[in-house]
Amino acid sequence: MSTATTKMKTRRAGHRGVLTKLLKKVEPSSEELLQEYDVSELSTIRGLIAKKQETIDQLNEKIVEELSEEEVSEEIEEADRYTYDIEMAVTKLSKIIKESEITDKQSSKSLHANTTPFFQTPAYHRVLFLTRSSLSDVQKFNYLKSQLFGEATQCIAGLQITNTNYGQALHVLKQRFGQPHKIVQTYMQSLISLPSPTSNITHLKKFYDSMENYIRGLESIGESHESFGSLLVPIILNKLPGNIRENMVRAHGGDHWNLPSLRQAIQHEITIKEAGQSVNGDDIEPNYTPTSAFFTGTNRNYANQKGKRDITKKPCIFCQGVHAPLACKNVMEIEDRKRIVKEKTGMFQLLRKSQSCRLQIR
Repeated sequence: MSTATTKMKTRRAGHRGVLTKLLKKVEPSSEELLQEYDVSELSTIRGLIAKKQETIDQLNEKIVEELSEEEVSEEIEEADRYTYDIEMAVTKLSKIIKESEITDKQSSKSLHANTTPFFQTPAYHRVLFLTRSSLSDVQKFNYLKSQLFGEATQCIAGLQITNTNYGQALHVLKQRFGQPHKIVQTYMQSLISLPSPTSNITHLKKFYDSMENYIRGLESIGESHESFGSLLVPIILNKLPGNIRENMVRAHGGDHWNLPSLRQAIQHEITIKEAGQSVNGDDIEPNYTPTSAFFTGTNRNYANQKGKRDITKKPCIFCQGVHAPLACKNVMEIEDRKRIVKEKTGMFQLLRKSQSCRLQIR
């Protein structure tokens, strides 16, 4: 084996070591992964796996070019073991990411429809503006119905769109949703029902943004934090992860918490975490461009091979095509490849013996 081939195998071993560590991160169950990482981090891990695989693929092809035909079979078997684990990890991550994104969209839509009072939505303010316009009541009623959602739609579903019924529809909506104590109750229930975040920066920011939205909603209808803060402070504190609470207490001291100081402390934790991510480079996500040149066992879903140069110097030993042996698409089954290698190895040995005999005769 040449010195160049030995160096390439050493480099490949280093990249495989990093890849093995990345694959270990993906070993826990889907639920455990989502507890530890957010979707963007899982996407980053997937991208890093793909980048490492691409580098290893390129080294594999160069190494194969330097090997004898007898050594190719062993090289393929070793590569397939790594490729299977990589394929399983990428498939698992892709499924988790897709399902998580769908769930987030559905949860966001459900939360908006079920917890936001209609009279605190932008749609209500647009309707309120229309009541002062010169449009006919029928036109206003049509627009009103187009802006409603959830329970608000159901409570006026039986009213025909007429000039007279427009005023009645507004009255029904105000009776159902416009009473201040009901709006306060809805906001408070939404705050109490907020899901506890993990220590993950994305989860913590989502929790904080939702909390701020509901608190500002209470303040917008004249409720002061002095009136509901003492109830919310212990509830919000108990929802936070233990390590976040410890950091906040360490920074805040043993003083009594109130709602403004608690909101400020959570915002401070988010700022620190974001600064830490920026320093560590965790917010830089690599481009996800997986390759499939070295995968020989199953059909891969990734076909984007733009910019990849052809480094093949010799014809494919499996089909004699103009491509690297490990990129062969004509002979995909590993057993077929091994059989061809064995046949060619036998022919090579026979040829070598024949040449030896001719030399002896001479």
